[in-house]
Amino acid sequence: MSGYPSRLLHIQSLDKGALFVRLVDVDPLLSTYRWATLSHRWGTTGSPLCTTRRTIDQFKRSIPVSELPRTFADAIAITLAVGLDFIWIDSLCIVQDSTTDWEQESSMMGKIYESSDLTIAACSSMDSMGGCHLMLQQQPSMSIGSIVLDESEHCDLLSCPGMVRSKVANPFDVKVSPLSERGWVFQEVVLSRRILYCTRDQMYWQCRTIAESEDGTVRTRGQRNTTGRGGVLEPNAIPATNFPGLWWSWAVDYSGRDFTKHADRLYACAGISQFFSRLAGSNELVLGLMRQHLQLHLLWQL
Repeated sequence: MSGYPSRLLHIQSLDKGALFVRLVDVDPLLSTYRWATLSHRWGTTGSPLCTTRRTIDQFKRSIPVSELPRTFADAIAITLAVGLDFIWIDSLCIVQDSTTDWEQESSMMGKIYESSDLTIAACSSMDSMGGCHLMLQQQPSMSIGSIVLDESEHCDLLSCPGMVRSKVANPFDVKVSPLSERGWVFQEVVLSRRILYCTRDQMYWQCRTIAESEDGTVRTRGQRNTTGRGGVLEPNAIPATNFPGLWWSWAVDYSGRDFTKHADRLYACAGISQFFSRLAGSNELVLGLMRQHLQLHLLWQL
């Protein structure tokens, strides 16, 4: 299955910092595309800007930048800053009032995030107007020249540049955030190869090999065994063994997340199920249970 979505937003930088954004149809036979994806909350009132059957032709000509919600505008700025020209945003790249288009694109969503170069996660925003917090309210740090570290009486003194921040990195800003409660976000986080988490105080980076904070106080390497929302920000590595344990850690995490529409639960885990089937080979899934361990997985109680 191709990882290409049907549509992407194409971003062009014009003179004097102006931007030109439009919706484009994707034809993988004509060009090779590299894109970012946005992970965000719609909020309780829905997205202020959606592609519909009425607006799709207009958006293919141009999307007014002034009408973009703050989160979308910030994500577009980040996309350009990392050298990409395309971004996938669900409300604009899926025709929202077309059941056929929604079902087709939502079934591809896992591959879209898995194939993207970068996922931008708006962690602290309750809706699409909250932004990615690119402009912090206060100066996050100040340089203090150099500090001297005396690790032990047997070691030489170590001198290094010092920095004081108004608030030290806290992985809970990522792991327990408004965004992390959302059911759709689970597959977006697990399948994305690189994630930039945008919180109120600083940014966090996560990829298959490392997780770290902007201020450098959080830095974790190596594989993890679960994808739970504990207090440690770890690399989103996929373990190569213990597939039953991996699947059940995913199932526990996914089951505790929220959905505005309960009918979305099956769609939102389709990408994870497809990915796991490719990963685990003979460990076939049957309605969320592993056929190879079906007897064990049916042993549950309230």
